[in-house]
Amino acid sequence: DGRAHRLSDFKGRAVLLNFWYPGCSPCTDEFPRLREALARFDPHRLVVVGLSISAMASVATIREAIAPTPPGWIEADPWNVSRLNDVWFQIRNTPQQVLIGPDGRVRRLGIARAGRSPLRGIDLLDPLQGVVPRR
Repeated sequence: DGRAHRLSDFKGRAVLLNFWYPGCSPCTDEFPRLREALARFDPHRLVVVGLSISAMASVATIREAIAPTPPGWIEADPWNVSRLNDVWFQIRNTPQQVLIGPDGRVRRLGIARAGRSPLRGIDLLDPLQGVVPRR
């Protein structure tokens, strides 16, 4: 919607940073699981922040790739993400996720150990259980 956001805007909610790349089929394969997580925990308790690391992708391309966007899913402008990624995150392989707790602390990194990331696919919902605030 063009509005600026800060992580502090989501204080009290768990935040799942989802780094992805347009055209990456493992990335788009994660979208149904992200939608399922939002439906299960609701956007007042969990927010997904999509961070496409492709500076070349347009906002329209990003919106088309994730459509329909459920409540609680915010997609950042790819140009801004690219700059942020180059300086801070330096993500080179996608998809990658970072789970931030309601207190603003990083709770889980989606770095693959022994083959599979703990924040992808069917493994996504279990880590959320212990971090997303209860109703």
